[in-house]
Amino acid sequence: MRLRARPGRRGPHPRPGRLGAGPAQRRGRPGQHHRRPDAPRARRAAGQPGRQPGPRGVQPPRARWPRAARDRHPRLPRRGGLLRRAAAAVRRRVIAVVGGHGKTGRAVRAALTARGVETVATGRAEWPALADAVAGCAAAYLIAPNLHPDEPAYVAEALDALRAAGVGRVVYHSVASPYCPAMPHHLGKAVAEDLVRRSGLAWTVLQPGAYLQNLDLTRDVAVPYDVDAVFGFADRDDVAEVAALVLTETGHEGATYELASRTATVAGLAAEAGVRATRTDEQPDGWLGAMFAHYDAHGLPAGPRTMAGLLGRPGR
Repeated sequence: MRLRARPGRRGPHPRPGRLGAGPAQRRGRPGQHHRRPDAPRARRAAGQPGRQPGPRGVQPPRARWPRAARDRHPRLPRRGGLLRRAAAAVRRRVIAVVGGHGKTGRAVRAALTARGVETVATGRAEWPALADAVAGCAAAYLIAPNLHPDEPAYVAEALDALRAAGVGRVVYHSVASPYCPAMPHHLGKAVAEDLVRRSGLAWTVLQPGAYLQNLDLTRDVAVPYDVDAVFGFADRDDVAEVAALVLTETGHEGATYELASRTATVAGLAAEAGVRATRTDEQPDGWLGAMFAHYDAHGLPAGPRTMAGLLGRPGR
């Protein structure tokens, strides 16, 4: 067969190092049937490995890549047979409740336990070594004693202990309408909130209204303020459930939630319970007297929508 050389090339030989025939050989002479050389068959005949021909546009399977380390190493589990880690090897999630022996603290601990979270409760006995008591905890719920004479100092010391222990998350138990100069203990919580926000920790502030549990509705009720004043009452168990939620779920860092289960008056609650509500003339002194005077003039209103939105249901 006579071969025609390409222009600019010497002789009819194909390009060195290139398998198969050149363009002239592939075209053949006019009028002759053209048959493409079967290179894979030729390689197999010569004892050389080669890929099997496949459909046009589809690459035949290549040789298997070198196996991954987990497939080569006899001690590493294979991908299809990974074993679950033993429960003891999984890091436990522990949350500290500072002030966890009071009524609110016990309710928060119960709500966390219901979510499968282990808790550490601290009180006066653990206060001198609070950092040691909360070491290893993932987060902390911070409750100051009721009517603490210097709540900002208490909260500042607690925040120092949390930072020293490496606890990176704190939820502070404040109160509805904290910035109220007429109620000194509310104002102390407002200052403490500022400390929490500037603590460098991931924080959330809860501001519950007056507890429903503060009223004994099994009998007639007497309070030292107007029984028709409007309040945003919070059920303690609702507040504890919200506390457990924000401590264990993401998306609540940097949030301040004012919490009320329902809006009502003392007279209205008493009527629902079938008892009477009356106002007493007894007025305590000090901070309690200032608080009741504010209640008498303004109540302590708070809306229930935030609580219902967080819980996914109306408050109790």
